[in-house]
Amino acid sequence: MGHWYDMKTAKRHKDLHWPAAKKQGLAPGLTTVLQSMAAPGLELWKRETLAGLIQSGWALAEAKRQMAKDLEAKAEMGSAVHHGIEHLVHLENGHCDEAEAERALRWSDRLGMGELPRKMLDAAKDASRMLQSVGEDAPVRCTAEVPVTHPICAVGTTVDLAVTVDEGVSWVWDFKTRNDLDDPSVYTKEWMQVAAGAEFLECRPAGLVLGCRKTGNVHVAVINQSRVPIYIGMVYACATLWYGERGMKPHEYAAQVLGEKHWSEAMGGTA
Repeated sequence: MGHWYDMKTAKRHKDLHWPAAKKQGLAPGLTTVLQSMAAPGLELWKRETLAGLIQSGWALAEAKRQMAKDLEAKAEMGSAVHHGIEHLVHLENGHCDEAEAERALRWSDRLGMGELPRKMLDAAKDASRMLQSVGEDAPVRCTAEVPVTHPICAVGTTVDLAVTVDEGVSWVWDFKTRNDLDDPSVYTKEWMQVAAGAEFLECRPAGLVLGCRKTGNVHVAVINQSRVPIYIGMVYACATLWYGERGMKPHEYAAQVLGEKHWSEAMGGTA
C-alpha cells in the first residue's frame, strides 16, 4: 500500500488504499507512482535467487518463500541504515542525545553492518563539499528524512538527506544498500528519485551514496546534471499515468485538494 502524503503538510500516512487516501486528500508516494516502471535490478535478483535455490534442491514453493524472506531481510537492512543516519543527524543538530543515537545504531550493528551509517553520512558530506568546490573543513548542516510534496505532480516523497554547505547550496542525497559494489550501477528509477526529491524540496540534486552490506564499503554516484530535466519529466509522466488510470490529472487533483487559491500560491501565482 505504500506511503501517502498530506498535500498541505507533507505528513506521511501508511496502510491505506487509494479510495481512503483520496477521501483524506492524500497524494501517493513517489515509490508507488514509479511502480509503473520496470525494476530490472530487482527482477534480475529475483530470477537469479530463485534459480540458485532450485538448483540447490529447494522445491519451487519453498524457494519462493525463502526468496521473500531474503527480500524482507534486505529491506530491514536498508531501514536500519536509514534509521541510523537519521539519528546521527539528529545528534549533530541537538535533537537527540548520544545515548539515543547509539541505540538507533545498534539496529544496523546487530544486522552486521557496523559503521556503515556513519560512513555513508560522512561520504555525503564530503561529496557535497566537493560539489560546492569548498575545502574539506567547510561547515555543513544536514537534514534527514524530509517529507515533501509537489503541486504539479501531486506526489509526495521523503528526502533521505539534504546537505547545506557553508550556508550556501543544499544538496540532496539518496541512500541505497547493496549486497556488493562490484557493479555500482544506478538505475534510472533511482536517479529519478534523487531528481524528484531535489525538485520538490527546491534544492540541487547530488546523487546516491551506495553502501555494501557485506563489506561496509561505500561508493558515491553523482547525478549527471544535464539529465535532471529528463528525470523530472519522467516523474511527471509516471504521475500522469498513475492518476490517468484513476480518471484524473495530477495538477487538477492537487488544485482540488489545496483549493485554487492555495494551489496558485504553491505554483508561484501562475495558476
